[in-house]
Amino acid sequence: MNKRSIIHKMDSGTIAVEMALLPPVLALLLLGMINGSAAWRAQQVLTSATREGARVASLTPNLHADDPTVMGVIDDILQSAGFQSGTYTSSVQFSSPLRTGDPVTVTITHNFTSVTGGVVPVVRYGIHLSASAVMRYSRFVQE
Repeated sequence: MNKRSIIHKMDSGTIAVEMALLPPVLALLLLGMINGSAAWRAQQVLTSATREGARVASLTPNLHADDPTVMGVIDDILQSAGFQSGTYTSSVQFSSPLRTGDPVTVTITHNFTSVTGGVVPVVRYGIHLSASAVMRYSRFVQE
């Protein structure tokens, strides 16, 4: 055997090992990017829903805890974005009695689960996502 054939055999073994190791690593990276982007999208939807909920709450006359108008707006936004009813919790908080200029806080929490079936270990048990928005109450409370 000459030197070239020995080196060629050694190279082909190295290539086989590299090809055996590379696809699983690339697959994990791809799945991680898919899960990461889905979690980021979910967080952006939660943020949008809390902002819109806080906007509606700040303009709702005679606002009360878990106001159906505010909760309906939040539910519409989240469900139109693909969130299942019951997979998130939302709340409206404010001081009592509520006066013009008082802060109204809307908070939504959601446990994000993997979109790739839990292949990526970090996302297997879910990621806790939450968003909160505060706006000043701008309606007079009718008594």
